[in-house]
Amino acid sequence: MRARFGDQTEYLNLGKMYWQWQGIALAAAMAATAAVIGCADEMAQENANQLKQEQSQIEDLQHQIDALKQQQGQFYALSSQVAPGGCDHGVMHDATRKGEDKLAAHDYEAALDYYQDAASACPNDPSVEFNLARAYEAMGDRDQATVHYRRAAKLGKGKQAALRRQARQAISRIAAGH
Repeated sequence: MRARFGDQTEYLNLGKMYWQWQGIALAAAMAATAAVIGCADEMAQENANQLKQEQSQIEDLQHQIDALKQQQGQFYALSSQVAPGGCDHGVMHDATRKGEDKLAAHDYEAALDYYQDAASACPNDPSVEFNLARAYEAMGDRDQATVHYRRAAKLGKGKQAALRRQARQAISRIAAGH
């Protein structure tokens, strides 16, 4: 029986050792988990700090955008105050661009409307007259096209000499029936 008792004691000692090893393993696992959680907490804090910095940058950029929009509004308000006989280049440019889009899409009536807006903004600009002529020619109104090509040729001087030549060529082409 003693052997049995000794066996039981041995089993108890082995059991205690097992639980001690399990405890050490569990403690190690808990320490590792705590370290990971600690790292995760540090990473989460770093991410939160970075997010705050980025939020601040976004807010700064939004303020800059708002300031630029305000400046743009002031610029447009000032630029729309054109002296009599002057030219509102901003309106002319926008209307011309839209007219070009419509002319390319074969919407000649809309193109003509935009070019007339450009002519209202800059009544003595040869490129505006040339574009009006192109729209009239595309619509088949050769008489009006000729009138505006002649006006473009008359106004086209200096830097716009090439436009003057193109207008004269268009007048010749229309006169020849092409």
